[in-house]
Amino acid sequence: MKTDFRGLIQKAIAIEANMAAVYEKMATKATTSETREIFKILAGEEEEHRVLLENYLERGDFPKLPKIGEADLEPTLKVVSSITPDTAPADVLAFAIRSEEYQHRFYKKLAQEYPPGWTQNFLKRLADMELIHKEKVEKLRRWFSRFQEQEVSET
Repeated sequence: MKTDFRGLIQKAIAIEANMAAVYEKMATKATTSETREIFKILAGEEEEHRVLLENYLERGDFPKLPKIGEADLEPTLKVVSSITPDTAPADVLAFAIRSEEYQHRFYKKLAQEYPPGWTQNFLKRLADMELIHKEKVEKLRRWFSRFQEQEVSET
């Protein structure tokens, strides 16, 4: 199903807000101050993405998109909707990694649709931010896995 550019950006805003809420919730569940701080940082970065997108919407420059549609956001929407309050922290991180990867691909694909200029640069920046965010979550997941292994071996 095709969606206009404004609609795609609004869906992307909702995804960023949802992931910020997931990270905030994980921060409240964290058992160590380090983990809590990392989740708060991740939530703040998702909030930053949301604000950037909202500011972009206010700009009002919505080019036509012949090849990008709602289906391009579907993988991210599925991953984000898989996260429930009962999801284990390690699973939340696995879902988050996939979500960040899908968002990276989405923004990168959008950027490729535009000639050089403000819109393309903005979308490339968002794609880069998502890739960096994915790498941070991967590091957190590795750290979290080692931490869990230590807890198991100490019992």
